[in-house]
Amino acid sequence: MDNYLKKNFIDHIFNKTNNTIEDNYISDNYFFNPELNYNKKYFIYDDLLSKKQINDINLFCKEYQMIFLQKSISQKHKKELLNKYELYKNHWNKSISYLFFKIECINNNYMYNLFYESILPNLDCIKNKKNIIISRCYINSHTLGFPGSWHRDGKPVFNINTEKNAFTVLLFINNNWNINFDGQTSFLLNDTNKDSIEYIHCKPGRIVVFHPHITHKACEISPYSLQTNRLRFVMAYHLHYAL
Repeated sequence: MDNYLKKNFIDHIFNKTNNTIEDNYISDNYFFNPELNYNKKYFIYDDLLSKKQINDINLFCKEYQMIFLQKSISQKHKKELLNKYELYKNHWNKSISYLFFKIECINNNYMYNLFYESILPNLDCIKNKKNIIISRCYINSHTLGFPGSWHRDGKPVFNINTEKNAFTVLLFINNNWNINFDGQTSFLLNDTNKDSIEYIHCKPGRIVVFHPHITHKACEISPYSLQTNRLRFVMAYHLHYAL
């Protein structure tokens, strides 16, 4: 492995909470604005990781205590955006923000090394790899009745310059996921066109790389998954350029 890909953790920057200054920027700039035109595309990679790696992470998810506190978008920001853009009134319920389970992994050495050793070197869509930093890293799990909400991915407050924003990388962790379980990741490639929605199936080990300002969400899982006691696990790496 190239040593230059190893980056030191800066906890006070990387550990985002719902009370950071970063949140104050979300509704006032590029995070949601249908008038801005981003490079809207995504890339799909299959079979980059071994079955053992997927099984190990899947086992970790099942044994680790998850916290039920994560939101795709806060109620505060939804209200601000609903007041600002007429378009988004068909995106969200005014009074409901779904919570989902989360495992924080920014200080997990295994997940950190997995990205720099096994994932990043094989992502040909990402250029200038030596300057890529992980700004957030976590595993999420949505249960029946608690889907994600349409959102875009925020970035650290020190990195408001859009030119430094890098991709978001999703890793579908489940080692045996039936298509009837649903739980797809959906992309709204054009906020002004509801017919631009595309769905990515949760294929075990699949990696999806996309521009952070594409509107997206996790779809609800089906009752069929509960019959076999299956939970949907997805690892999310949020990236930015250090230089």
